[in-house]
Amino acid sequence: MRIIIAGGSGFIGRHLVAALVADGHTVTVLTRAQPKRYVTSGELLRYVHWNPLAADDRLVDILANAGAVVNLAGANIGNRRWTKKRKVNLLDSRVRSTETLISAIERLEESRRPQTLVNASGIDFYGDNSDEALTEASAPGDTFLARVCERWERATTAVQSLGVRVVLMRTAVVLAPDALTLHLLAWPFRLFIGGPLGDGRQWFTWVHIADVVGLYKWVLDTASISGPVNVVAPDMHTQGQVAQAIGTALSRPHKLRTPASLLRLVMGEQADLLLHSRRAVPEKALTNGYAFRFPELGSALRDCLQRDHAERTTPMGSHSPFFPVLAGTVEDLPDVLRDQYLVGPTDTYHVVLEGSMERLWHQPFWLWPFLRLLAAFNILFPEQGSNIQASMIVEGWHDKQGQGTQTWRRTFQFRRPRNFNATMAFDLRLARVVELMGPFSMLRVVWNVTFEPPATISIITESIQVGVGRCRITLPKWASVEVRARETALLDQSHTIAVALTVQQPWLGEIFGYTGHFQVRREVKEI
Repeated sequence: MRIIIAGGSGFIGRHLVAALVADGHTVTVLTRAQPKRYVTSGELLRYVHWNPLAADDRLVDILANAGAVVNLAGANIGNRRWTKKRKVNLLDSRVRSTETLISAIERLEESRRPQTLVNASGIDFYGDNSDEALTEASAPGDTFLARVCERWERATTAVQSLGVRVVLMRTAVVLAPDALTLHLLAWPFRLFIGGPLGDGRQWFTWVHIADVVGLYKWVLDTASISGPVNVVAPDMHTQGQVAQAIGTALSRPHKLRTPASLLRLVMGEQADLLLHSRRAVPEKALTNGYAFRFPELGSALRDCLQRDHAERTTPMGSHSPFFPVLAGTVEDLPDVLRDQYLVGPTDTYHVVLEGSMERLWHQPFWLWPFLRLLAAFNILFPEQGSNIQASMIVEGWHDKQGQGTQTWRRTFQFRRPRNFNATMAFDLRLARVVELMGPFSMLRVVWNVTFEPPATISIITESIQVGVGRCRITLPKWASVEVRARETALLDQSHTIAVALTVQQPWLGEIFGYTGHFQVRREVKEI
């Protein structure tokens, strides 16, 4: 299915995009940022700039013939104090972007309109209700956020008159390993000063990110579902019970109460997010057969808060990092290239490449000391020659976040053997494969990977970054290099590939390169 996601670069959007791409859907993300042409080679994933206030011809063309539109656009509710100006922005950013999408859909011929519009909303739709069990049929509340949600949903349902199915996702507090809200709630517990917020008797609705994504996918696939859906877990607790569960997950005390008056003083009206009671139940999801992956609060908190939790995987966790860029060409890939580039973390084998470099060279001669320095960091090497034996093992792994990656362990049999290991991962925001190498993964190379029929994969650098973690700088063109690599399956030689690589510097031209042939085979992976 071709799916358009407005606001797809936000927190929920990032997880949903990854899941839809992993399932093979073609996803277009509408973003207010002015991106470069971030698009995978088969256009399985692309990012497009849009103006949420203008239903221009470009937006109409993007929406044409889409299977579904998912609207997550809207200013962040929790990251700023609710001034009068901010409250206007919270409402307008949601309603006006929705109206823009509907205006664009209205301009399309009936046969070219999306079949479904899935629009975000919030469990705050119900306002502050003490002990009442709130189903999708319950009336809206009278708080600020309830009025925002009600106005947002009213703007969305206008598209029903155009024959478009509408689903309204009333979402609770989302728990995830990368959810800022959860980590802010857990921070006092880590410092041994955690406990209930307010009197602790207010109902606290929550949902794990895996079930947020699961419910979005479920409503996209289930044509019989329409109208509001409570995106909440079935395991309901008061805030005091949630505090106890967080303390248990972190092995910390949980008795130190934070007075409501203090929260009001610090946060103002925004404290409603923590103090209001919403006992919502996922009636529509349970009645229609959705199976929650994390139905209980304890297991959800352990998954999110305990480091290196054994069960943690992401939607892309079972796939190779090359899957999003090569998925559209899988059927055309020769077996040897498919084995190398699509081996994933859940496969029971790794791939071994063995052969020789017919020629390995570098120039000019005075680069030798610099190459020797890079060799100390396992990035490049100063040796050159011909008929050099080499090998590489490609294996799928999960990283600490549960994302699918590959390790490439290269060995060159010089007089002193050299080993060069790297990790390949997929960067969702760039729609590109990235390679991490050197100590502490200090070098990060962004690759543009394409398949050139009938039997060649081309890999070209787009940028090179240095640093650690998120603290990285992109090298300017004059100080960087362009690497071009080509792997071609030799159709007349079973399980054999030809490899050619060159490194070019803007001032010096081609400074490094090699060519070679390798036999490719699978081996059972050691557990």
